[in-house]
Amino acid sequence: MINSILEMTALPNLHPAVVHFPIALLPLALGFEIAGLVSARTEWLRSAATTVYSLAAVTAAVAVWAGRRAADGLVGVPPRVQPRIGEHSDWAHYALYLLLAVAAIRLFVHLRPSLGAHTGARCTVLVLGLAALGLVAVAADHGGALVYEHGVGVRAPIEQEVGAESDAEEAMAVAAKDSASDRLIARNDGALEWRPLSGDGPALSSFFRAIPDEGFEHLIPLDDEGEGLTVSVHEPITLLFPEAFGDVQVEAEIEWLDFEGSVAVVHHAAGDDAGWFSLSNEGDAVLVDRREGEEKELDRQRAEVPGQRFTIAVSSAGRHLKGLIDGRTVTHGHIAAGADGSCGLRLNGTGTIRIVRVLVQPLA
Repeated sequence: MINSILEMTALPNLHPAVVHFPIALLPLALGFEIAGLVSARTEWLRSAATTVYSLAAVTAAVAVWAGRRAADGLVGVPPRVQPRIGEHSDWAHYALYLLLAVAAIRLFVHLRPSLGAHTGARCTVLVLGLAALGLVAVAADHGGALVYEHGVGVRAPIEQEVGAESDAEEAMAVAAKDSASDRLIARNDGALEWRPLSGDGPALSSFFRAIPDEGFEHLIPLDDEGEGLTVSVHEPITLLFPEAFGDVQVEAEIEWLDFEGSVAVVHHAAGDDAGWFSLSNEGDAVLVDRREGEEKELDRQRAEVPGQRFTIAVSSAGRHLKGLIDGRTVTHGHIAAGADGSCGLRLNGTGTIRIVRVLVQPLA
């Protein structure tokens, strides 16, 4: 049904179509509330305020729901924009919760004539309504910044093409380097990128660490021409950069060969704690958080298994976590941010797989 509605418009999703209703209705409800306080004939004004508050709360709930769908439907969002999307979502939820409370209180006051005639009760509703308006304004400001400053939801094919050419040129420059260690790049913005080639296997232990009981002997590098490092895996192995990161996006470009199992991108690995997003070659996409030895499944979805080469990524921005495949959000979960930790790649299965690229991008 939603897709049918969108086909009749030029909008990419329903969020911009509904988000303006609570923004307009809440000030109108406050206007009726103020008019009812200063006017002698207040009964119809009280009824109007109650009705419009209720409509504002309902449309705000629809806008938040549509915003979640819109955010999860975005493709190719730059990693550093993910925290901004999370902030907009947080403020929108704060505004929604308070607006629902205001609407419920206003309805309660309206249904109790003794309270409806009490100036103190109506002033309380007015103050709470003004606070809700402030939260709506902050959420709207964050949403406007996403569109007008970061271009979220705005198609820019020329810029995307330029970015793709830059990535290709950078890959060629990295491949031209002689030393395997030179293909691990520490950028000025704090990001780490690894673009291995065949023959780089012996250098793995020089810039990765394996977690206990998962030694590098579980991974056998194979000679194979072309971009990336082809490895044979017979036991689970996790490759972690030693550096610790806070808010981060971890992505890996992988090529299925004859591998059976799952590939995961790992974040905030410290001691026995870690978070990860995994994808199996059967299409199981799982977002997991493990703390103090207890694993919590934040989200699980069935995903279309990508072709031979694909990019798997996990974004951890504050309490917002997303698992992405080829730039599209597949899983979405929420949990309090963990302590800074290491990031990397986990291979859990058997067979042969090619690692083309691993990128750790801090989001601060």
